[in-house]
Formats: sequence, C-alpha cells, structure tokens
Amino acid sequence: SRVEQTTLREDHTSLGAGICQILYTLCKVRGEKVVVGLLHNEAKFVEPIIEALEAASQHTVENTVGLDPGQPSGTWHERYILLLWSAHLMLTPFDLSSISSADEDMDQGDSFLNKVQDESGICSRIVPICFAAMSATSREQQAAALCLTRLCIRPDMRKIGLLDCVTHEILTQIEASPPQDSLAVNMAHGRVYFIHRLVKSGTYPEIRDVLPLILERCGEILESERYERLRSSAVSRRLLLKIHRNIAVMMIKVSRTDQSVDFEEFVEQSIGLFLDSMGDSDSPIHQMG
Repeated sequence: SRVEQTTLREDHTSLGAGICQILYTLCKVRGEKVVVGLLHNEAKFVEPIIEALEAASQHTVENTVGLDPGQPSGTWHERYILLLWSAHLMLTPFDLSSISSADEDMDQGDSFLNKVQDESGICSRIVPICFAAMSATSREQQAAALCLTRLCIRPDMRKIGLLDCVTHEILTQIEASPPQDSLAVNMAHGRVYFIHRLVKSGTYPEIRDVLPLILERCGEILESERYERLRSSAVSRRLLLKIHRNIAVMMIKVSRTDQSVDFEEFVEQSIGLFLDSMGDSDSPIHQMG
C-alpha cells in the first residue's frame, strides 16, 4: 500500500550512508590501510571531502559548543570514513594554502585557533570537527586523532604554529577537567589517543618542542589521584605505555647522532613503568609491558 511504501522509504538510509557502512565493514575485514589506499589522494579532492565532512559533522560540532544540536546530519559511519579519507589527503605534498579556495582567514571568535595564521582556511574548518569527533564513543575517535595528527605535522602547518597550538590545547583540556564520569573519561581518552598518534607518527625534530609538555602531562596522569578514573581504563593505560615506549625508542635513536639529547633518565623511568605494568591484572597491559 501507499502507507507501507512511505514507511519503507523513511526507513531507508541515504546512498552516502550506505556506502560508508560498506566501507566500514571492509575496514573491519581487511584493515583501514588497505581500504584507504584505494581512495583518491589527488589534491583536488581535499575541499570536497572537507565540505562533506562538515555536512556530516554539523550536529557533532554544534553540540560541543553548547548550541541546540537539532537532528544529526550524518551517521558515525560517514564521519569515520570521511575522517579517514581526510587523513589520507593530508599527505598531499602541496601547501594547503595553494589548494584552498578561501580568500581570507575564517573568523574563529574566541577559539584557540586565533593564534594560528591560517591562510588556507582548511585547518580552521577541520580542527573543530576533529576535536568534536575525538569525544565520540565510536571508531571516528581514532580516525579523528589520525587526521588531526597528520594535519599538525605537515611542514606548512608546523610553520604557522598549528602543532604547538593544538598540542597545548589538548594537554590543557586534559588538565582543566580531570575525568569523573564515563563521558569525560571517553573525551580524555580521545585526547590521549591523539598524543599517542603524534609521538608515533612524528619525528624528534618535528615534536621536540612539545615533548616536555607531553611527558609532564603523562607523568601526572600516571601518578596523580585526579586521573584515577582515567587510569582505571585499560585502554588508556595501554596508550600511556605506548607513548612512553615510542618516546624512549625515539630518544635512543636520536642520541646516536645528537649527543645533546639526555635520554638515560627517561628510559630508566620507562623501563620501571614497563616492569610495573607486567603485574597488571589486565592481560593486554601486562603483555604490552
């Protein structure tokens, strides 16, 4: 009947959402790297993908700034795939200012991005989306951290100070609001995952200026009672172990050519942390140790 047909149409998903669900399934079966490697990586796709991501993330971004969220404009599958695609496009060797069609900087109000001279306008559009997605409970959290990391360590973005600005904001948010409930823990977990991606993907010359702040904040999370709720998460503890491991390996490698790098004290602390983690009750943690 006509009523039944109308109901079926309302239950249907959009073409884009359906395609993204299929791509998500393929990512689970074959892995993200295999699927992302099949996506277009030409510079001309940067702005169209960001526009699609903005459309799919409108509800998420509005919700984080305290506005009326209304109805979601996209599914998390769409945001997940578009964030992965955006991260893939961030590897383009051209300056983003030469790709963007923006004529002037975007007004960020009181945003921390005001400290960044973003001539392309691209980071001003994608950074708020990544921050919002890093508070999600779905796989888009990891995709957002990957996308934000690749954006920040681009030479043109480091030149305008985006890496320092974003890292300071991430660490400040972790310090300002220690997690006391499940939602806050998940938001802090997304920030810690960004730090993990940063020290894993970046080289020592790229992240040298922010390393002291990262080490200080990670030390507080491991020792302070304020972060006991965050430490209760096995996922967060595992990420902290990975952060220490990656930084220790990075320092040891750099010390072979740069004698000014003092790594012995940190490596000793990391080894002690790994030994302690071997007595953890969670299998992934003591196996990681």
